[in-house]
Amino acid sequence: MKKLIYTIALVIAVSITVTSCKSETKDAKELLKDAAHEVKNATKEAGNAVADEANKLAKDAKEVGNDVLDATKEAGNAVADEANKLAKDAKEVGNDVLDATKEAGNTVVDGADKLAKGAKEEVEKVLATYQCPMKCEGDKVYSKPGQCPVCKMDLKKVK
Repeated sequence: MKKLIYTIALVIAVSITVTSCKSETKDAKELLKDAAHEVKNATKEAGNAVADEANKLAKDAKEVGNDVLDATKEAGNAVADEANKLAKDAKEVGNDVLDATKEAGNTVVDGADKLAKGAKEEVEKVLATYQCPMKCEGDKVYSKPGQCPVCKMDLKKVK
């Protein structure tokens, strides 16, 4: 870049010299031609330097991109591993809840069976009728056990 500036300054100096020295036109033309050639070379070198720097920057950007990609893959794998662990834990908890629910259901069913049996016995007691086995009073029935008021025998449960 400095070379380009120096070359441009040289071209300006040559132009001033050409203007002030008309007698040396041939030499000025030659100097001007040389200066133009120098400007062309300096421009080409500057372009090459810019291209080289751009290539270096592109290479660095590619390396950074690869590093970011690798880090993203690692993070994604870590998240997937953690998600799998959580899913496994959730499945275990679900199985525990299912087992506990089954056990609670069985307990409820067992309790309901016991209550039903007890209720059935109570209903039978309430609905039970007793009668004298000798039928001293005919078809008369009583709601609780006791003795026949006529023959004093124990009343029997009527089925």
